[in-house]
Amino acid sequence: MTFKQKTKNSPQIVIDPRFRMSYASFYIKGLMDSYGRENISYNLLPDYLYNDTTDYRKGFVFLIGNEKVYIDFDDPSNISKIHYDWCDIYGKVNCLESDLTQLNKLKAIGPSFGINILDFHFVKVLWKLFWTLNKPVRFFNYLKDYLFLIARRKSLQTYLDSKSEDDYVFSISTLWYDSLTAKTTNKLRGNFLQICKSIFKEADGGFFYIDNEVVLKEFPQYKDYKIIYKEFIHKNRISSETYINKTKKSCLVFNTPSVEGCLGWKLGEYFAMGKAIVSTKLNHALPKNIDDEIIFINDETEMYHSVLNIKNDGLLRKKMELKTRQYFEDYLSPSAVIKNLIS
Repeated sequence: MTFKQKTKNSPQIVIDPRFRMSYASFYIKGLMDSYGRENISYNLLPDYLYNDTTDYRKGFVFLIGNEKVYIDFDDPSNISKIHYDWCDIYGKVNCLESDLTQLNKLKAIGPSFGINILDFHFVKVLWKLFWTLNKPVRFFNYLKDYLFLIARRKSLQTYLDSKSEDDYVFSISTLWYDSLTAKTTNKLRGNFLQICKSIFKEADGGFFYIDNEVVLKEFPQYKDYKIIYKEFIHKNRISSETYINKTKKSCLVFNTPSVEGCLGWKLGEYFAMGKAIVSTKLNHALPKNIDDEIIFINDETEMYHSVLNIKNDGLLRKKMELKTRQYFEDYLSPSAVIKNLIS
């Protein structure tokens, strides 16, 4: 869904090119769909206080007419005072409800995910960065991000056509390596895999195990996962195509907050695919409250009954799929995010 205006009536968009492409691509897509690529240019914003050690990973800025917009896609929920003072509109992925009531520039924009929008146009943007940045190491970070998008991410359209199957479930994720996620994210995802194995004819997927000394040094108990989840361990990553196609087929999906309790890429992908979602409580605000689009659970017993209910009730599943996809179109798609921010 886009709301592209006629070129002659469109405001001019100026994007600061010092962005992390794997995160900014989603919002650039929204700007292109909404206002037209011909109305977008890339130039350093002279009054934008850019710190290359932190801002590359944290956010994305652009001007629309005379309005300064800052999009904060960082995992932590803290608001950057420097950027908040600088901008007219502050959009944030991982936003606390309490901050929304106190900060009038702040808007919750919900989860996004990396999409491949690259073509020759962005080669020119990267070339401009090369001449702008005076440190080769800094430029190499940008180049790696562009290459990651080409190698690992797909176009938005790839996610949008989904057809679930009755007796198949797929879930795969990386095993994180710290004591907090051992008790929360990893454990909950493990519970989901075990429940699905007991319910579905085919339960596919598991955990990607990071097999290196750095991880073991940081979290020595990590090696125990080989025993705890031995039937679910994968030592090789699957391709993006396989991940997307199998997730589309899956009867339902499971979501739980991960690093810093963030709204991760998976949640955004699930909405785009129009999946029936079972989830633990979300720690951050969405652009509009969720009603019955998602089934929220508090413990393993509720997880089991929710999974079983969705599997056995095709009408419920279809209703949830339609609602999550509609929510994506209205609030989470690239053009919807830009529309809701600017309005």
